[in-house]
Amino acid sequence: MLPVDELFNTVLGAYAPNRAFIRISNRVDLFREDGHFRPEATYPSLAVFFHEYLHYVHNFSTIAGYFNFLNWLQMAFLFTHTVGEDGRSRGSNALSYEQRHQLINLVGLIRILNGDVHVTQALRDAKKDSFTIKEVRERPSATAPKPDAPPFTEVTPLIEIPQPGAKPHETSFYFGAHCLIEGAAFEADGLVASGPSGNVLPDSLDAPGFPYHVARKLFEHLAGRTVATVVFIRATILALLTQDPAGQFVQIARAFRSNADPELILAELAAGNVKQLRETIDQILNNDLAALFQGFLKRGKISIGARIFEENFRYYLTRRKTEPFFETDCLVACNS
Repeated sequence: MLPVDELFNTVLGAYAPNRAFIRISNRVDLFREDGHFRPEATYPSLAVFFHEYLHYVHNFSTIAGYFNFLNWLQMAFLFTHTVGEDGRSRGSNALSYEQRHQLINLVGLIRILNGDVHVTQALRDAKKDSFTIKEVRERPSATAPKPDAPPFTEVTPLIEIPQPGAKPHETSFYFGAHCLIEGAAFEADGLVASGPSGNVLPDSLDAPGFPYHVARKLFEHLAGRTVATVVFIRATILALLTQDPAGQFVQIARAFRSNADPELILAELAAGNVKQLRETIDQILNNDLAALFQGFLKRGKISIGARIFEENFRYYLTRRKTEPFFETDCLVACNS
């Protein structure tokens, strides 16, 4: 894997969830030298920023994003126990038996929640129409988001990729929040890039199959039909607003097998989810978040950065309670 700075040189934008920081390449004609937006910025340039901004929003306004933050924080706390007086990490051997067990559980939890990040090169190179989902396997995981919660659903798509003059390449992987987040942001930036004309840009069709097209292909495989971009993005958001995003996405997609209007199906799914969503957000805002940042206080003064994280979670989760699709509402308004 490339170092972060070298990796950034190969892409136009990047978002670091552990720092809540968006980086935009200077190859994107978006900002003036004083840091302000260029009034003449093109729609494709704005789309690069919007893609990364959606990652930021989903980091702070979804249940999956909140648990990802908690998992990263626990990993960071465990890492501090490996650092010696010389400032160097001694690796996991420096951890106690209980801490190593916690680390193993945490790594498994992160993998099930986010799904696999590393897949075969053939899938990564595959374009939107050059791979097929043959089957989707599901089973309850031995891992749960937290002790009192139902287990995650392990969702494993089986994928076939044609190979010129050879047998098709078959592969599978754990599907999770990573593909949902990237799939939603990719389709949203396509809408922004096309501008009011609505013309699809050729570059958007050439994006890697993984992670950008997997969620859409999985949705269409399970639903048996395609839906408008905004409906698809909202379906991914509904899944991310639960503690089991992969399992919920499968159920949501299957609900679209009905011949009913997609907007009506989506509205019914959102209405059925609203009570649980508000209860979960209230639990986070009133109990979990307060306890988490009290933990920072016990270790000393809370930094400005930690305060910003807390304020972001409170603002975006509170907004999500009454506006479950606020980012797509903005997208539709700007594109109309």
